[in-house]
Amino acid sequence: MTQYAILIYEDPAFYETMAPEGWGAVVDAHNTFTKRVSELGGSLTGGGRSRP
Repeated sequence: MTQYAILIYEDPAFYETMAPEGWGAVVDAHNTFTKRVSELGGSLTGGGRSRP
């Protein structure tokens, strides 16, 4: 089975100034993504991060 790496690049400063509502939106988007992967027959494994 083919496997893909999903790389997420972010600016940590973005989270330092984020309003609480913004954090909820980030979590909601992540949850929607993982749900859709499953609905489309895929699966997510791991979840580790690379070294800085």
